[in-house]
Amino acid sequence: MSKKPERRSLEGTTATPPETTKRKKQYNPVAGYRIPRELKEKIANLADELQVSSSDLVQVLFKYALDAYERGDLKLTLKPEKYRVSIKS
Repeated sequence: MSKKPERRSLEGTTATPPETTKRKKQYNPVAGYRIPRELKEKIANLADELQVSSSDLVQVLFKYALDAYERGDLKLTLKPEKYRVSIKS
């Protein structure tokens, strides 16, 4: 039986759930965002370097940015773009 490689969490701990443990399904909302391919590749490369999942890394980066914004350390200037919405039948 081959073992799956352990991944570090961003707190520096490792955890691999036992294979025989049945977990209750928890509702975990998911959000999807369109990001440029280059940014996605940078995130994936950094996640690999840190040995964490891309979703864990993005979650920490979002939290960091939101906290900085709320403290007033991050100023945002947004330029809304118009997107075309097309529905294919």
